[in-house]
Amino acid sequence: MMHARFAFALALALALFALAACGDVPLEADGSPIGFLNVRFEEVGPNRAVFRFDTSRPTQCEAHWGFAPDDRPNVALDPDMVEDEYAIDHQIPLEDLPAGTTIYVRAIAEDPTGFRDESDLYTFATLPADDPTPGETMENVALISAGARVLSVSSNFGGARNDQTWGIDNAFDGMMSTEWSSYFDGDDAAVTLAFAGAYELRRFGFRSRKMTDGTSIVRSVRLVFADGTVMGPFETPDPDEYYEFDIAPTMAEQVTVEAVETTGGNTGAKEIRFFALPE
Repeated sequence: MMHARFAFALALALALFALAACGDVPLEADGSPIGFLNVRFEEVGPNRAVFRFDTSRPTQCEAHWGFAPDDRPNVALDPDMVEDEYAIDHQIPLEDLPAGTTIYVRAIAEDPTGFRDESDLYTFATLPADDPTPGETMENVALISAGARVLSVSSNFGGARNDQTWGIDNAFDGMMSTEWSSYFDGDDAAVTLAFAGAYELRRFGFRSRKMTDGTSIVRSVRLVFADGTVMGPFETPDPDEYYEFDIAPTMAEQVTVEAVETTGGNTGAKEIRFFALPE
């Protein structure tokens, strides 16, 4: 009988350990160091990379990065992490990196008990700059900082204000490290933007947000102008890529960007840009 009870207890313990390793049942932390395993940098380009690693027990993680070993003021988050959820495998996109530059990165992990630990310091180098796109020789007039303002948006995740996390202003701040997320808008995601004045628009740029489960990707969009002119659809299939498109020169004070085809869910955008010739 004792052997049977021991065998049952052992089997139960092993089952709980297996579930915990999958992230479903967090392991109780004992204050021992958190291990950082299989550390690597992938999808490295001129301006972005993905920092991937595993932790020895379920954690929430972020990455601190910068341009010197002791100066890492930038913080990037694991997009899969939400409150009260912990995992062993982590992938943290590093966006808005300067081309041809050595980047210093350290991961910070926290387990369910609040115990925090940090990884070794890692480095990698971004690739040299690509040839500039035509849009880089023009002015991005869609920036909130340039006087553009949102007239309407289909929704912001969690009812956030436009200027809060997940709010629509994040699509017009010039940074890929922030993003707008709608609240389950799917194909109905849309935003109407007013420029600071009337501009002759020449190019349009777009990059979708994504969830790692394959949802929230905007695969194509169209533009609707106040006079009824419609342009598109413009194909934007890869959420890890920023797309720019030539458009027919068009004088406009405002424009609506509408999702056409998506993978559903909390669709949105990392960046939406409109370019005009400098005044």
